[in-house]
Amino acid sequence: MSFFALYQQPPLFIGLILAVSIWELIWKGFALWKAAQRKEKGWFVVLLVLNTAGILAIIYLLMRLDSKKSKSKTVSVTTAKPKKSSKKISEEKK
Repeated sequence: MSFFALYQQPPLFIGLILAVSIWELIWKGFALWKAAQRKEKGWFVVLLVLNTAGILAIIYLLMRLDSKKSKSKTVSVTTAKPKKSSKKISEEKK
């Protein structure tokens, strides 16, 4: 079925437009929510302005999901120096 034939059947065409709009609204809302939580202003603006039928929102969410997994896999070990008590510090000054 060509696009022209779809255009000739208004109920089917309107249903398709409505389905794509709902699909995009769900994905865009979720992606905007995540971008706002992470304080990523650039992504927030791009996702808000561009209408890509949810494709850009899905790509953003998948990228953030991958980066979250890679961050959780890396283990950072820090060594903390023991703090000197105030009693020892005052004794050292004398």
